[in-house]
Amino acid sequence: MEIKLKIEKVVSGGLGFSKLDEKVYFVPFSLPGELILGEVYENNKDYAFVKIKEIVESSPNRIEPKCKIFGYCGGCQLQMTNYETQLKIKKEMIEESIKRISKIEIPVMDIVKSDSVFNYRNKGSFQVFDDQKIGYCEPGTTNPFPIKYCPIMEEPINKRISEILSVDSEREKIKGMKALVIRSNFDGKTIDSTKKRDSFVEKVEGLNFIVDIDTFFQVNRAIIPKWLNHILSLVLKYKVGKGLLDLYCGVGIISQFLAPHFESVIGIEINKTLVKNGLKALEMNNIKNTKLIVADASHFNELGFKYDTVIINPPRKGISYKMIKSLISAKLKVIIYSSCNPDTFARDIRQLIGGGYSIEYVQGFDMFPNTKHLEVVGVLYLNERL
Repeated sequence: MEIKLKIEKVVSGGLGFSKLDEKVYFVPFSLPGELILGEVYENNKDYAFVKIKEIVESSPNRIEPKCKIFGYCGGCQLQMTNYETQLKIKKEMIEESIKRISKIEIPVMDIVKSDSVFNYRNKGSFQVFDDQKIGYCEPGTTNPFPIKYCPIMEEPINKRISEILSVDSEREKIKGMKALVIRSNFDGKTIDSTKKRDSFVEKVEGLNFIVDIDTFFQVNRAIIPKWLNHILSLVLKYKVGKGLLDLYCGVGIISQFLAPHFESVIGIEINKTLVKNGLKALEMNNIKNTKLIVADASHFNELGFKYDTVIINPPRKGISYKMIKSLISAKLKVIIYSSCNPDTFARDIRQLIGGGYSIEYVQGFDMFPNTKHLEVVGVLYLNERL
């Protein structure tokens, strides 16, 4: 089924949005203002997904993608436009999510840009298949295809891919593997999943962290300081007490960065390995006022700690309804919420606002240039503070 559509905007997921005869159409790899001829590949009652067959009227902001497999790979969704347009699109994506899901109007600040648009990712996850080939899967499938280079990965990762593919002894290491993870750090060292339990030191804002293959760590090292310092500015503006609680703390990057500004800091993380590495980092950084504990973050109110400010940095799925209820019942004075998913962020802040909190504005950070992803930060405070 062919259809001609005018793209109105780009929404969550990096999808072009068009409405025709009361039905919504989502078009990957399209830009606002474009007229496209497309083919419906998934048809539902109220909405459908469309693949571009021809761009009848192209946006002036469309450019030639740097990656030769862009559109086929699926890892990037916005390489077909210049960086300033990407930032504008991402700001509008946040605005659309908040308006649609939160049902409120909140100012969204201009997106904080990344210093690097390419070669910024310090972690790559790849498929291994067919006689030690390395690659990705086609979007929405388990069908792998080979790559030799990825333009959004840091160069040491691409160098490691080349080494594995070209050196017999290295290629032998991935024999029998189904997946390969490669990480690079601040001085260009790499580790990968061919060697179990390997780790290295990553540096952020003068702090050292132990990072292994499975450690959650922000992938864009250039923008991490901007993100952390924005969170610090919120702490300094809204600080009301002496205790900080960091939920989903991982290795404690936020906890340790903010430790000098509180008398006591508690980080809660359910992953034992992350906490173990975080405790090592506390020793390396000589931080005495911070504790990291293994626990389910949703049970924070049952652990008996004293705090005034809470920072939440959950997975993409956001926080549970149970945690929402706990946050509201605890009457926390300040909640700083950092999320990599504008939709779940909008869902969660709607419930918190309904529970008596206010929010002034939202700030986005482009942790993931050329893709549909970004980091969103907002601060919620009890209305009694007004």
